[in-house]
Amino acid sequence: MIMIGVDKNEEKAVQMYKLAAAQGYSAAQFNLGMMMMMMMMMMMIGVMMMMIIVNMLTVMMIAMF
Repeated sequence: MIMIGVDKNEEKAVQMYKLAAAQGYSAAQFNLGMMMMMMMMMMMIGVMMMMIIVNMLTVMMIAMF
């Protein structure tokens, strides 16, 4: 498949959405909020995965003794 366009740049997207949101564009405010929510969800998933791994390792270590 041939793709035409620009490379994805989330940092630039956030910068542009912030500029547009500051000027009162409601779609930009919504999209910026959605991007921030997705970033927070990804961080939460990462934390949960780390907690699961730590719990699994703890159970394995307890089972060894």
